Amino acid sequence: LPEKFSSFCNSIRDLFPFVVDNKCLIELSPSLATKFQSTALTEAYDLVSEQFNSPSISFQSKFARYSTSKYAHEAAYDAFMTGAIFARCAASLEEKADFSDKISLPAQ
Repeated sequence: LPEKFSSFCNSIRDLFPFVVDNKCLIELSPSLATKFQSTALTEAYDLVSEQFNSPSISFQSKFARYSTSKYAHEAAYDAFMTGAIFARCAASLEEKADFSDKISLPAQ
């Protein structure tokens, strides 16, 4: 790890120029915000699992236990839930998007 926190932040920005937070994505998107009563991880995952159909998400056979039970607070399962929320919210936004108006992001 770098010695200075600012160096660490710069390294993260270099590696990941765009970071999207699920909570912000949901709360700042009116079409999503109205669907979610909570952005807590388990509650948000339950909602996207029940109400969002796309994309299809499945587990490899060696992780089959995750498809039949919930393992909240287990690091791998929490990471899975985070990814599933993002993927399904992004797909939902893409379905509703009107790309006639494009947003230009400033160069960094």
